Amino acid sequence: MRLTMKLLISLPLLITVSAQSLYLAGDSTMAVGGGGGSTQGWGVPLTQYFNISVVNSAVGGTSARSYSEQGRFSTLVNQVKKGDFVIIEFGHNDVSAGAVDNGKQDAVGDGYNITATVTTTNGSSLLIHSFAYYIENAVNALKAKGAVPIISSLTPDNIWTTTNPAVIAAGGRFVTYAHTVSVDTNITYVDHYNYVAQAYNALGQSTVATFYSSTDHLHTLPAGASVVAQAFVRGLLCGTSPLKNFVNAAGKAAPSWGQYLGQYLTIPVVNNAVAGRSARSYTDEGRFTTLINTAKSGDFVIIENSRKFGHNDGSSGSVDNGRQDAFGDSLTATSTVTASDGTTKVIHTFNYYMTNAVNSLKAKGAIPIVSAQTPDNIWSGSSIGAPPRFVPYAKEATLFVFLPIAYVDHYNYVAQAYKKIGQTTVTTYYPNGESPDVFRRQIILIIFPRSYPYLAYWGQRGRPGICERLAVWNECPEITDFA
Repeated sequence: MRLTMKLLISLPLLITVSAQSLYLAGDSTMAVGGGGGSTQGWGVPLTQYFNISVVNSAVGGTSARSYSEQGRFSTLVNQVKKGDFVIIEFGHNDVSAGAVDNGKQDAVGDGYNITATVTTTNGSSLLIHSFAYYIENAVNALKAKGAVPIISSLTPDNIWTTTNPAVIAAGGRFVTYAHTVSVDTNITYVDHYNYVAQAYNALGQSTVATFYSSTDHLHTLPAGASVVAQAFVRGLLCGTSPLKNFVNAAGKAAPSWGQYLGQYLTIPVVNNAVAGRSARSYTDEGRFTTLINTAKSGDFVIIENSRKFGHNDGSSGSVDNGRQDAFGDSLTATSTVTASDGTTKVIHTFNYYMTNAVNSLKAKGAIPIVSAQTPDNIWSGSSIGAPPRFVPYAKEATLFVFLPIAYVDHYNYVAQAYKKIGQTTVTTYYPNGESPDVFRRQIILIIFPRSYPYLAYWGQRGRPGICERLAVWNECPEITDFA
């Protein structure tokens, strides 16, 4: 009877969720077909990261003002229903083009009540309003319909600073305007500009140049549109919007620091990391077996328990979550867990799963490297807190094998970097206080030490001065193990 009641309660909820849609309102950087030619808006690849319908209502050449005056916001408000989500992103076309009104420019200023008088092409005068005025009116109308609007800052151009290393230029006033709208209307804000900038900085100027044509620094080619879409999803996941609950597995898996590892190595990098996995579930799902079958003699394999193995290896309650390991650092300890269907199962330790994978990789002639999990943004005074049990577990996994293998104490290297940088700055790497963004993952990536023999590609054949790019150390730091 109790089970039947749960099913009856859940059924209407499932029906409601399946009917929700995500609408996009923006300019050519978001629109289907982008700015024309071979370009593409980021709203097109965005659809692959959600498990609800995505309706792309972005129109090239529009601004907050023109989208309003052309009745497009009114059309959107009439289309949406209660529970639908709407992403709003403008700014590229909201600037003045000269003495004569271009039909797109907003009154300059960060606030709702700002106005300006412009001269039209026929010589008449016209009163125009601020960016906030047009966006907030749309937001309030959408909220009145029961929709859930999300304001997103505009995307960056392919314009870089002249510093060494070069980085994407800072965002302009429309980034600030978008944030102000979110505060004034109490809606979710995604700092899309800075999430894309972080991804671009991680990839580097040469790679990002391939995302644009040589004559257009604004509109992305399809490859660039995918990176920009992934950056939005990462920003969304780092926030608290209920839309994050509709991000599918592909969205949750992108991006991770492993995506950017290839820029530092002269050998191909194959990223087999999968979100939400543990040492046990990666084994039980056959992913280690697939990796072992794929690897060949001489290949390197980095196995890291950062938000894959370690963060997901703990118990989540009395019912088995399919990821937890038996507690302890031995190879032989086991536990019996109860599955959701009431059956029992014997599970093994973290080191059991890791050691089996390492030995199998070595049998193929591959060179495994075990890396400790990365720290959360949790501090003890001026330092990152002491590492959890899976950090020493990872080190011990390198000793249980027939011949010791390379171990990277990633946790402590990142912790040292964070202490040097300081909590105030590090907190900016964790929007809304929890999930790591692309830049934080990039820092995690470049703090790998260059002293390990199996990482010779980093120091001898990879890019020189990796640590120096952070402007934190003149050389990679020494590590002191926690007792």
